[in-house]
This record gives sequence, C-alpha cells and structure tokens, in this order.
Amino acid sequence: MTIFNIYCDELGEQQFGAMSQAIGSSNEQAILGSSQIVPLLVSAMARITRTEAGAKSLAEMIERDHDGSILMKLPDLYANRGIGNGDVLTTLILAENRPAAEALICKQSGLNPASTNKLFNITTPILLGMIGAKKRADKINTAMLAQILNNFAELHEREEKAGATPTESQASAIPGFGEISGLLKTGNFAGIGSMITNLLDKNKDGSIMDDLQGMAKGFIDGAK
Repeated sequence: MTIFNIYCDELGEQQFGAMSQAIGSSNEQAILGSSQIVPLLVSAMARITRTEAGAKSLAEMIERDHDGSILMKLPDLYANRGIGNGDVLTTLILAENRPAAEALICKQSGLNPASTNKLFNITTPILLGMIGAKKRADKINTAMLAQILNNFAELHEREEKAGATPTESQASAIPGFGEISGLLKTGNFAGIGSMITNLLDKNKDGSIMDDLQGMAKGFIDGAK
C-alpha cells in the first residue's frame, strides 16, 4: 500500500469534490494532482530525515504543530480562512524545489498554476495532520518516523525497477474508491518515482546523498 492509498482512505473520496471546487479544477484533476503531490511531499520529508538533525527537527515540528485537528477543519482550510499555514509549510519542505515541483504537477495533472499552488497549500497541512495524528496515537518516535517516511518514499522506485507501474498497484489497493482507482489506472501517474528523484536530485547526478545536508539544514532553520 502506498502513501496515497492511505491518504485517500483517511481523507475520504467525497473530499476530492470539495477540494476541486476550492482550487477551481475538475474532480479528475484534483485527484491526479493529489496522487502526485502526496508522494512528492513524503519523499522530500524522507530526505530531510536522512540526517539526524533533520529527522529530529521534523519530528519536533510535527509533535508541536500537527496533532491532526486540521482534519476537523477541512471546510475552513478549503475556504482559505487563515488556517493550515500551507504555503509556508510547503515551501519549508520543498525549499527551492517548489517552483519546479509546481510546474511539473501542472504538466502531469493538467491543473493550471494557480490551482496547483492552492492544491499544494491544502495538501501539505492535511498530510502533516494525518502523520501527526498517527504519530501520537501509535507513539511513533523520531527513528520510527524516519523509517516509515523512507519506506513509503522508496516504494515507487522499487515498483518501477521491478517493471510494475505505480498506477496499477496504487489503484488496486483502494477498495471502494471507484473513480480514484479508475483515474489512476488511466491517468498520467506512471513514472512518479523517477519524477521525484529527478526533481529532488539538485545536481542531476542520479544521487541524492550529496543534497541531504543542504535540505536538512534549510528545513531546520525554517522550522525553528
């Protein structure tokens, strides 16, 4: 099961209709955009946790600011009533990668730039709220959080290397979500693993190890 499967299960399919109205898009575009944004954010957070200081800072921020209560305030978040802090959080996690990320999601999902920006600002606090609620409920410590994020981040790459498309496995594991499953099977979801790697590998050398210190430091400085 991928992180987007869990995101859909926690959020509920009906929320994508409200989300699409909030960002001014079709339901299909909101689903496809979300299916790409969620794993991208998780991969970026996973990379932050690959340094000890980065993992500690992310865990502390989630513990301090994200208890899951945002999930009870989704209408206010969609209406941009000053909650969620999505713009700041998205920039904090993606740093200088954000403009390229938004451009890529526009191209992949068919969303226009304004809708893509709004979808990031909605998705980020929801995702952090889900992670925070799970962290508290299951008493997940810093090391466990880093492991969980990295396991999900690596899933798409493993699927691609094995020759399976993320589209098929992503859709098949969402029972009862007919529209979402259908869209992920026919939509432009395949290749998400390489998309994320290429985006987050700043110097395009095929390795993200040399980027980790910079990503973690930027996050730590911004999360204080």
